[in-house]
Amino acid sequence: MKSKVLAVSAISASFITLFLTVGSYFSAVDIFCVFLASAFVIAPLYCKSYTGSFLCYLVGGLLYLILCGFNFLTLVFPSYFLFFGIFPIIKILLQEKNVNLYLAWTIKLVWAILAFYIIYLYYTAFVGPISDVPEWLQSSFIYFIGVVAIIICVLFDRCVSIMQFLWNKYLSKVIK
Repeated sequence: MKSKVLAVSAISASFITLFLTVGSYFSAVDIFCVFLASAFVIAPLYCKSYTGSFLCYLVGGLLYLILCGFNFLTLVFPSYFLFFGIFPIIKILLQEKNVNLYLAWTIKLVWAILAFYIIYLYYTAFVGPISDVPEWLQSSFIYFIGVVAIIICVLFDRCVSIMQFLWNKYLSKVIK
């Protein structure tokens, strides 16, 4: 790996660790911190290094687990490792490999729905049933999770494109 890829990956991994740890300790900003951490997964892709991006995803996540004392009971853990952390890498890989647009969207949407169902099952298994769900929504809550997963996937896909553009613009000025 080149030195600039290592430097960008190390800095990205440190920011991923920072944001995930903050999200783990302060539950009011947990999903926002996971979103910010996922923005830093994209940075090594400026150097076309999927290995660097995947390693900063893993190292940042593992350092977060160590700093949080292996606290698996937060929403940060499953949402980062199942969806938000790895989604930018897969999205950009599908985009650069020129995968058919309909096939790419099918993969992303099915993955998002499955990831959100697993996150829901994981969270309710450890924390307990969600009691704040309105009565009108309780009978169709599983469908509601699917619809929310699709909406978040579409919005997050667009955010990843914007983050990739901003990283490319910023890093092109910094890295020569």
